[in-house]
Amino acid sequence: MFRNRLNLCFARVLKVGLSVFLMCFVTQTQTSAAGYQSEQNSNSLAAPGDAAELFDSLDDIDHLNVLIPLKLSSDQLDLLITAVSSSEQTYTRKYRMISVAEVRRQSELIRTTKKKALVGDHISDDFIKQMNVLLQKRVAERTQLNTDTLKSLSTTIRRILNEEQISIAAKQERGAQEKLGKHGTDSQMLNAFVQDVFIGYPRTVPLLKELRQTSGVSKPQ
Repeated sequence: MFRNRLNLCFARVLKVGLSVFLMCFVTQTQTSAAGYQSEQNSNSLAAPGDAAELFDSLDDIDHLNVLIPLKLSSDQLDLLITAVSSSEQTYTRKYRMISVAEVRRQSELIRTTKKKALVGDHISDDFIKQMNVLLQKRVAERTQLNTDTLKSLSTTIRRILNEEQISIAAKQERGAQEKLGKHGTDSQMLNAFVQDVFIGYPRTVPLLKELRQTSGVSKPQ
C-alpha cells in the first residue's frame, strides 16, 4: 500500500513543471525541479470527509518514514519550518508574476482575438506565433525559478543538517532513485531529497510543525 520511500509519484499531488532530477542534472536530463505544490491543488480531487484526512495521514506517514531516521532536533525542526515557509512564500510571489507584464501588454489583442474566435473567426498564424513565444518564455522562466528555488533551499538545508544527517538523507534518496535507474553524486541525491521531501510535498510545513510539537514526547507503549 505504501509507496517505496520517495518513489517520486505522490498520490493526489499535482506536479507543476518537469520534475525528477535536479539542479546539477538539468543539463544531462533536460528536466527541471518542480516548484511548490499547494494543499488546495492537491485536495481539488480529494476524497470526501474523514477519508481525505486519512489519505493525508497516509502521505504524512510515508514522509515521516524518511524524516524520522534523520533524528532532527527541536532547533533543527524550527529552522526547517522557517526555511521551507520562507522559500515557499518567495516562490509563490515570484511564480504569480511570471510573464505578467508580457501578457498585460497583449491584453487588447488577446481579448479581441477571443471574441472573434467565439463567433467562429479565423485565428491568425501571426497571433499563434506571438502567443507561442509568450508561453515558451513563461515555461522557461518557471523552469529557472524552480531550479533557483531548489538550489537556494538545498544550500540552506545543508547548513541546518549535520554531516551524518546529510549522509542518511542522500542514502535514502539513492535507494529510491536507483530503482528508477537514476544515478548521481551524494550532492545530487541530497538535492533530490530536498525536492521530494521539502518542496514537492504540499503538507511539508504542517507535518514539520506536528513533528516539532511531539519532539521530546515519550513514545507510546
